[in-house]
Amino acid sequence: MVNLKLLQADVASFFDAAGLLYKYSTDAIKTENYTDGAKYFITSMINFSLASELALKYILLKREVSFSATSNIADLYNLLPNDDKQFIKNVLKPFIGNQEDDYVDKSIRNLKDTFLNWSNFSEYSREIDVNFFLIFTTVICQIVINDQM
Repeated sequence: MVNLKLLQADVASFFDAAGLLYKYSTDAIKTENYTDGAKYFITSMINFSLASELALKYILLKREVSFSATSNIADLYNLLPNDDKQFIKNVLKPFIGNQEDDYVDKSIRNLKDTFLNWSNFSEYSREIDVNFFLIFTTVICQIVINDQM
């Protein structure tokens, strides 16, 4: 049995580490240190990917929904009960502006291989809307960290 408190702590740890790495990347780019900027940026995206994957798994475990061993964010999201998906969409709405109704669903579908894409950056398909990914990850992780579900 998975200890949900430890999983919640893991979500917070990976999310916080990703945030620091993201800050390091933007600081490096400001000083025109593009090598470190890219290195920290990619590493932050990998950590954000893992944080969002763990956050979704936390919600699924809390809801006693079974899932296979996967890193596919879209598949994990699709397993959520409809009430949880709607809650997440409602929290996302102020951050994404006046997008089309299916924008969230399309954007989440594009997150399917996020962890693998960032882990293999040279082969990355570039289908991910990074802004949406960062907003989605922040929302989903904060929901778990603050135990709002």
